[in-house]
Amino acid sequence: MKIISPFHLFTKIYSVMQIAWENHFRKTLLECLLNSCSPLLIRVVVNSILTFT
Repeated sequence: MKIISPFHLFTKIYSVMQIAWENHFRKTLLECLLNSCSPLLIRVVVNSILTFT
């Protein structure tokens, strides 16, 4: 049990950290898209519309 217990604790901490990291990454990615990438994305969309029409 003493060998399994720290490993179980490590996997539990790792899974919690992974979930927290994924949530943080999604949040920062969304903020990036809204703040800095949004004008660039709009520009690309506008350019593609202008070239197709």
